[in-house]
Amino acid sequence: MSIYIKALQKYWVTSGRTRRKEFWTFNLVNFTFFILLFVLTFLIHNELMYKISCCFASVIFVLLLPPTLSITLRRLHDTGRDAWYFLINLLPIIGNIIFIVSLFEDSSPSYNEYGEYPKFTPNF
Repeated sequence: MSIYIKALQKYWVTSGRTRRKEFWTFNLVNFTFFILLFVLTFLIHNELMYKISCCFASVIFVLLLPPTLSITLRRLHDTGRDAWYFLINLLPIIGNIIFIVSLFEDSSPSYNEYGEYPKFTPNF
């Protein structure tokens, strides 16, 4: 959970680099939360509660959109790509596949224009 909190603390930060572990943990927690919320919403048989839960889900989605975009941009920086690479998603199907595969790639193994190697651990 500390990885998720760390990602949320960088709400608007788009500079720097993010490792795969932080990126995929953040997205897995969000995905799990929205699946549970989706199931709960459809189990509710009261119309008022259904509308309230739909509004709640919409608000949470809007609040989590900026950190999701920022962590995605930092992940792209980690692989040596700039933010413009995000636009490859405009290509139907193949662009989405290329984009997702690029998010699975390992970090650039050294310093790049976006910052230090995130896996670097100094020897003492």
